[in-house]
Amino acid sequence: MEKKINLVAYHVPNIAVYHYAVNIYKSSPDIVNFYTLITRKNFYEKSSLESVPIQGLFPYIGGNLNLNRLFPRLAFRNFYKSLHSAGNSPKQVMHYAAQYVMPLDNSLDNIVTVHDIMPLIGTSKVKPWELRFIKRAVSIYSRFEYVLVDTEYVGKQLEDYGFTGNIRVIPYPLSESFFPIENKVSLRRELGLPLEKKLVLSVSGFNSNKNIPLIKELVHILPDNYKIVRVGDAINGCINFSNIENSVLNKIYNACDVLIQPSTDEGFGGPVVEAMATKLPMVVSDIEPFHEITQGYSYFADPQQAVLFAKLIPIAIQNSENYISKAFERSKFFSFDNFKQRIRLYYSSILGQV
Repeated sequence: MEKKINLVAYHVPNIAVYHYAVNIYKSSPDIVNFYTLITRKNFYEKSSLESVPIQGLFPYIGGNLNLNRLFPRLAFRNFYKSLHSAGNSPKQVMHYAAQYVMPLDNSLDNIVTVHDIMPLIGTSKVKPWELRFIKRAVSIYSRFEYVLVDTEYVGKQLEDYGFTGNIRVIPYPLSESFFPIENKVSLRRELGLPLEKKLVLSVSGFNSNKNIPLIKELVHILPDNYKIVRVGDAINGCINFSNIENSVLNKIYNACDVLIQPSTDEGFGGPVVEAMATKLPMVVSDIEPFHEITQGYSYFADPQQAVLFAKLIPIAIQNSENYISKAFERSKFFSFDNFKQRIRLYYSSILGQV
């Protein structure tokens, strides 16, 4: 079968939105060409082995808003022309894997995946020049005919923001690396974690919506027999891990007693699904996307109330049997097999109209 979907990723390879693109390609390699547009020099070596790296025309000078990202139609014009040369079908569809870079042409009958619009609604902070750029890109994508999102929550936000295209929800897939492991004690010994303490897991970056101040407050107000385990940017007073493989992360989930996720807003929430898949109890923010993901199989707290999180943590640990098996069953909804089926049906419906 001729490949008719050109999947284009721009983002840093070690973040979730890039992995989303990789999973799309893995679901449909028979109909998808996968390209990574390299906007910064140090990204070239990190691009997925499954993708074709495309280097920009301009020197790799500057940070996130360098010339290759600001002017992609010029920076990657030779690549775009090659896709539409006489030897290729003029009916190929472009699928932009994330929303924060300009599309390569003026066509609106393409696909974009919008993971969130938090900077545009004020729930995640970015620099003013970055915000102006994001607004410009999203104003174009708001008129695209086909829009993919991770949650119904984001879909509703896009409608309120003025998106006019057909919005479809296809959740981010759960990696097969996450599953329950017995024998918490042996896992803690392997990972160098304390055997005698209750371990509270936090998995996130330092983005403003991740609510890091609450985690820092919990470091001081949790009892002495509790310890926070951090995966991501380090926090003083925690046991910190960074730059680890999913196989190690799965062991950390299984070694801990509860996950906390105090985000003030999210487009999805991968650690929540990973916790459900490893049968780890959770205390998460009382926000709409977490209710949608968990279907209520968690404990919920006001993300502004560290004391409430501290109160619910031991309750979640002690009463986990009341909901943990249902949360585990819910995690299967996010399996890669289900994701693959959804993506292939979605592409088929679009290609049938081309």
